[in-house]
Amino acid sequence: MKLVWACCKAVALTAVGWQRSVRLRVIDTVLMLLLVVSKAQQLLQGLQSKDEAQQVAAVTEMCQVFSLSDNQCSAVMNKW
Repeated sequence: MKLVWACCKAVALTAVGWQRSVRLRVIDTVLMLLLVVSKAQQLLQGLQSKDEAQQVAAVTEMCQVFSLSDNQCSAVMNKW
């Protein structure tokens, strides 16, 4: 959570002259990227697990995400 706050604060400080709607879109994009990175780290941990069931679950989820359209990916990321 500290990383999320730090990113939002950095965007807010550098975007002083930007319109509010632009700042909100940038913050939204940063938050989405942080979610993606966090989920990718979880999936990598699953792949590196010694438990075969966790490995299969991680691969399955990765394949599902890679086969989604942009709109479907957005819907999935909102659920994370």
